[in-house]
Amino acid sequence: MIENTHGVTLSRAKEFAKPKWIKVWDEHKSKYDFETYEKKESSIFFFIWTQYEREIREAMMSCFDISEACHQVHDAVYSKELVETSVIEATVLEQTGFTVKIAS
Repeated sequence: MIENTHGVTLSRAKEFAKPKWIKVWDEHKSKYDFETYEKKESSIFFFIWTQYEREIREAMMSCFDISEACHQVHDAVYSKELVETSVIEATVLEQTGFTVKIAS
């Protein structure tokens, strides 16, 4: 089922997320400086989303006889081999816990 727990995914996303910056006056230098004060929520969300997308694509690839012949494209996989979308959707649900609907 799901290899990654949500807590692990969140902590990893926070590691990679970009920080928020605040403008602070430095009296010694008589100019503004910038300091970080927390992580951007949008950046955290981005890393969580892309991690889950990757897990979903890997589950999709496992449905094909030659998974190495599949190509990952953004939020999908591409292969010349035909596999029923219902098989792919069921595999993704089983391996990741996510319900996906595939359009052709």
